[in-house]
Parts: sequence; structure tokens; C-alpha cells
Amino acid sequence: MAKQLRVFLYSHDSQGLGHVRRNLALAQHLSLHLPELSGRPVTGLLATGLPQASQFPLPAGFDWLALPGISKGDGGYTPRHLAAPMDSVVELRSRLLESALLAFEPDLVIIDRHPFGVRKELRRPLKRLRRRFPQARVVLGLREVLDAPEVAAAEWAALAKPALLDELFDAVWIYGDQGVHDTAATGEVPPGLAERAQFTGYLAHGRDLNP
Repeated sequence: MAKQLRVFLYSHDSQGLGHVRRNLALAQHLSLHLPELSGRPVTGLLATGLPQASQFPLPAGFDWLALPGISKGDGGYTPRHLAAPMDSVVELRSRLLESALLAFEPDLVIIDRHPFGVRKELRRPLKRLRRRFPQARVVLGLREVLDAPEVAAAEWAALAKPALLDELFDAVWIYGDQGVHDTAATGEVPPGLAERAQFTGYLAHGRDLNP
């Protein structure tokens, strides 16, 4: 039997269900089409801090990785339930993500919207994944409209030097129609990543809308 193709999907999930819904749609699509494209069975993990996410149906071979939950309020991110300082919760989430990535050995990692997650909790795990498993492909998934270009530019600048983003991400998937809104051309995505951008179309097309 061919070796399984392993997929790891991350969403920070501090508010609402939008992020996890996108990853569920991706998991469904990948489970249907990757086996025929690769000739390999597919398995995957979806990392989320939303406990209610586990109520949603997953494709065969996929499971949830539960992280301590966080919420976003007027003062920024706070623990959703855990009675601990936010810095401790972020460090715990980061260590869980790092352990899962290195133990699962994914072929494909898809990160929803925020390249390094909450307070850069993914930056160290992604660096270690790149060193340990350089063949793993890391994708940043973005919604079609991010923000005004100057606001988006400030957000990218606060994350990391462009060279680090270029080093850690192999591709950018934009979930929309380039003819409707060209996120890469507006300057909402840094030039290095914009060169790797691919428009996927809208994820709702053909999706089971259970969540």
C-alpha cells in the first residue's frame, strides 16, 4: 500500500467559525482529490482552539488537534478558559503545535490567514519543521480581501522580515476569484509571497455546508 499523504491544517480560531470552516472545506476537498492526483491515501490533522469544532463531521482519515482556547477582546488576546497568563497559554500552544508537527511529519501544511498564528506561536514550530523536514510544503491560505493595502503592509511588517516569510512559505493560496479582486496586485500581500500566489476560486463551491 502506498505511504499516506499527511496534511496538517492550522487555524488560530479566536473568534467565530470562519477560520475553521475554511479548513474543513479544504480538508473535504483534499480528501476527495489528493488520492486520485497523488496515488496515495490521505490523512490529516486540523489544529483548532474551538472545542465545538469537534462536533463537525470530518473526512475519513482526518482528526482534530485540540489547543487551549483563546479569545479576542478590546484588550487583545486572552485565554478562553485556562486560568493562566496569556504568555503561558501561547507558549503551551506553541509547544503542542511543534510536537504535533514534528511527530506527524506532514507532507503539506496549510495555515489559515495568520502566518505565525497568535503572538507568533507558529514561528518556532515552522522553523524546526523546515530544518527537520525540508521536503514539507508549507502554504499560507488567505481570504480574498485582507485590508486596505497600507494596513495590510503594516501587519506584514510587524510579523517578520520578508526573508523569513519567503523562507518558510512555499505558496500562497487565495480563496477567491482574481477577476473579482486581485489581492496580490493591490499590495495586500508582500511582493515575495505575491509571486507565489495562486487563486483557488471560492471554497463554498461544491462544499458540504454542515458546519
